[in-house]
Amino acid sequence: MHEGGVRSVGRRTLFTPLLILIPTLSACVSGSADLPSRDEVRALAVVSNVLSSADNRCFNALKQLHAPTVFTDYTSLWGGEPRELSNDQVATAWAGFLPGFDATHHRLTNRTMETAGGVIRVKADVEAMHWLAGEYWWLAGVYDVNLIQERDGHWVITHWAFTLTEERGDRRLVDKAESRANHTPRNCVIRRQDLDKAERMD
Repeated sequence: MHEGGVRSVGRRTLFTPLLILIPTLSACVSGSADLPSRDEVRALAVVSNVLSSADNRCFNALKQLHAPTVFTDYTSLWGGEPRELSNDQVATAWAGFLPGFDATHHRLTNRTMETAGGVIRVKADVEAMHWLAGEYWWLAGVYDVNLIQERDGHWVITHWAFTLTEERGDRRLVDKAESRANHTPRNCVIRRQDLDKAERMD
């Protein structure tokens, strides 16, 4: 999932039914007897839905889970500098390469949440698997995500950072997937100027 202010690649959104993934309360808190609040569970569901939307190529839905401006940091994966992106650019970044893979799967574990000053911070370990033509690219790391509540009550992402901890397989598959994605029909409109400015995510 590429995910954030990172290596600029010059190109890089989708849609399908959005599944609201609300994990069981026992799975939400790692190493704590305290149950999360209702809002913390909703915030965790937003993070989970970003990944399910990405894996199901639902990039319009993915866009709606983010605030209009999002701080992104994928420097541990792609280098470069952290960036502030619009939610259009975030969605376009995912759409710029994920459709080129035969399949992808993102899995969250060890999720923790904390609330302070109207912001919910979600941290979780993540594994991301990408398959293409019998080969694979697997990576593991930590997501650090901040969310705020909008006036309509929905929680949206304002900060999304990824710290890489382990990697296996062939990273060069990303370039092959990106090339394939440029020729793959998508179920949402991507403006050329967004593709030119988008960053890789994951």
